[in-house]
Amino acid sequence: MLRCRLGSRSCRLFLFLFLFTFFRATHDPAGTSFFGVSAALADPPVSCAVKVYVADPDPKGLNVRMKPTTRSPALGVLPTKDVDAVMLTINSAERGWLHFKSVEVAGAKEGLKLPKAGWVSGQLVRVDLQSRIVGATPKDSVLPKLKRPGRKPIQLEDGDRVIGVTKCIGTRVFVIVDRPKSASKLKGWLESGEYCGNPLTTCS
Repeated sequence: MLRCRLGSRSCRLFLFLFLFTFFRATHDPAGTSFFGVSAALADPPVSCAVKVYVADPDPKGLNVRMKPTTRSPALGVLPTKDVDAVMLTINSAERGWLHFKSVEVAGAKEGLKLPKAGWVSGQLVRVDLQSRIVGATPKDSVLPKLKRPGRKPIQLEDGDRVIGVTKCIGTRVFVIVDRPKSASKLKGWLESGEYCGNPLTTCS
């Protein structure tokens, strides 16, 4: 039988852990909240404010997770068929996952139920590259340069396309770019105005 002296440090620690465990077991059997605050609904610290769109080829939809890992329970799915587009407002990123705080669906049927917030894989969302006009006509336009940490920026070209968004800071996004004539993927930052998170418009 475990005995301890009430005045001892180890005894006080044991009593604290016992009471804490008892409180959680009786007030929150699922272990998802603490003092009434739901861990599933609590937003992560805001680190960015960007828009992306869903590009998951799975017709069953894009899983939305409670936490940034595939081992976390799914809160629901975002549709990937029978809609025109699904756009997400991202407010945080962690280990290649993006947390969205709101969702907008274009062309959806009435009554569609969607997760209001959660984590999605950055490998399954996109932004489109935004060109800027440098001459007298829209034909005189260039794509942005990709800012690469510790390396010189690289000029993006026609045919390059973003295939993933894995980080964000403020209005900047860290993207993975597929270049058809290259075996390797390009990775780097795009600034606000150099990308568009709505596949139905040009954002200009």
